[in-house]
Amino acid sequence: MRRDLCDVLTHPDSIALALQRAQGGYWLPQELQARRENQHKAQVSLEHQLECLTEAYLNNVIPLPDAERQRWRQDLEQKLPVLNNQAQQLEANVDRQAELAGLVSSIQVSRKGNW
Repeated sequence: MRRDLCDVLTHPDSIALALQRAQGGYWLPQELQARRENQHKAQVSLEHQLECLTEAYLNNVIPLPDAERQRWRQDLEQKLPVLNNQAQQLEANVDRQAELAGLVSSIQVSRKGNW
């Protein structure tokens, strides 16, 4: 940690570069970006499954009894709020990362004013 602090103090331009990357969305940790992408793909896939199930049923491609079709639909629809909740949690993490970037930016501005 001491070495990191020394690096920052001796190379303050690295902070400016990190802040520029943060403003462009590149600052998000890779894991968070991957989770966001995977969550979005899962949500799109689930919505597509619902559409396909409905279309197949309406076109008599899948001759299912109403109770069975309804059960499939309910299973898929119950997953939607879970995915939406996950998306909200991920966005909250993104917001926290943005707040942190703002704090770092204000520290940098203060540092320029004082040095």
